[in-house]
Amino acid sequence: MTKRSKYILDKSIEKTDLKETYLSIQISLDGFSFCIYAPISQTYLTFQHYDFGLQHNTPDQLLKLVQTIFDENNLLNQDYKKVNIIHQNELASLVPEEFFDEDCAKDYLKNNIKVLNNDFVSHDLLKNESAALVYIPYVNINNFIFSKFGAFEYFHSATLFIDLKNKLEQNMHQTKCYIHVHPHSFDVLVYKASSLIFFNHFNFQTAADFIYYVLFVMEQLELSPNEIETELSGEIEQDSELFKTAFQYIRNIRFYNIPNPKLSASFDEISRHSNYIDLHQF
Repeated sequence: MTKRSKYILDKSIEKTDLKETYLSIQISLDGFSFCIYAPISQTYLTFQHYDFGLQHNTPDQLLKLVQTIFDENNLLNQDYKKVNIIHQNELASLVPEEFFDEDCAKDYLKNNIKVLNNDFVSHDLLKNESAALVYIPYVNINNFIFSKFGAFEYFHSATLFIDLKNKLEQNMHQTKCYIHVHPHSFDVLVYKASSLIFFNHFNFQTAADFIYYVLFVMEQLELSPNEIETELSGEIEQDSELFKTAFQYIRNIRFYNIPNPKLSASFDEISRHSNYIDLHQF
């Protein structure tokens, strides 16, 4: 079952040649989203998100959901100049470049997740960071996208999150914590003196789970929740139980709120931080 929970469409899309635009799709077991970006005007034209809910989908079930969305949404059946796929899952690990060997990619994941013999393991080389993000993409989704559009690029969502934050941290000197929230999981980055010192991904069901893992990270890194600057992005809002719980324990906390000139007034109904990875990658 698919349910579109967010729908933004800028009127300028009607006068835009989609063959000159970029399509980006983000896929996870609990959701699907896509946006269209016009490089000539340097603006986003649409953002749409489908929520699959709490059902525990398998990769095969996920493919059927994606195929249904493609059947129903005409914008996904056009030709585009460039197509990106973003895989969001917990099947990933960050490896320092000095220890990274492409031939040993599966070995880096075995300590954290169950890796099957037939699993395909990929990796992204991070920008401005001497490290690789090793992960298992949804190969059946990649194959389906290839059948629709031909050649495309794909990444892990954590790669884009780290790359985006690395841009901000180049001239920073304090210690900062960044948390990007997905519907049922979140990524944590910690920087010290412009250097990434921590990355991990956690699954959660309740606000208590969420704050437990956040405080656990801070404790392990000997960071004070009363002092460290913490920035939130993703599926978390000020009136949510997640934020209210976090604010009880972390005093210096805020949302990502840097204005994005690439978003028109049509996007004002969604918070700037909520779809940070989707709408800041180009």
